[in-house]
Amino acid sequence: VGCFTQGDDIGECMEMAQDALGVMFEGVAEKDYPAPAQAVDIDLSEYPAGSFVSYVCFDKEAYDERVKQNERAAILNAENPIRELLNRRRMKIKELSDLLEMPYRTLQDNALGKSKMPRWVLKLVVDKVLNTSSNA
Repeated sequence: VGCFTQGDDIGECMEMAQDALGVMFEGVAEKDYPAPAQAVDIDLSEYPAGSFVSYVCFDKEAYDERVKQNERAAILNAENPIRELLNRRRMKIKELSDLLEMPYRTLQDNALGKSKMPRWVLKLVVDKVLNTSSNA
């Protein structure tokens, strides 16, 4: 997949690039992920003064990994991580229970805030769901 845009000066080029990437990855902002153009780091310090970038390469695999890590952090830092995970993945407790082969009641108690699983278990649960979802 390719995306090309242009501008008459560096400011317009960057504005057009951000807009074009935004269109290509429409819907990403709805999931609380960083805008694609913000995920692309451009180091202009190695170029002489007055130079500008005429070609920007976007690494989708690196971006997808960054998005996954941002989502993981948001889930783990939520007040109720299991509820947050269920909401973000639009899953029912039963689906999560089946996926993890974990007792329904254990997950239900966690989702309702009646109990909390150890942090290390929570990390394994989140990673399992995120890795399963991205491979589906």
